[in-house]
Amino acid sequence: EEGLYWLQKAAKQGHTEAMYTVASLMLIGKISAENARNEAICLLTQSAAKDFLPAEELLRKMRSRQLEMLRMKKTA
Repeated sequence: EEGLYWLQKAAKQGHTEAMYTVASLMLIGKISAENARNEAICLLTQSAAKDFLPAEELLRKMRSRQLEMLRMKKTA
């Protein structure tokens, strides 16, 4: 719990790796928040804007997965 506290604090202060890690934990349900997915996307976007490549890649994968789901709905 204490480690998570400091990780979230670092993310709020703009630490790129902390933002990525907190976002990842939100996406897998290890950190709960009212709008966890939206918050995670915001954190990933901020981290990617600072050229943190893992955040850029995760956002790319999320977009790709979302587009694939939309295509599947259209064909169903």
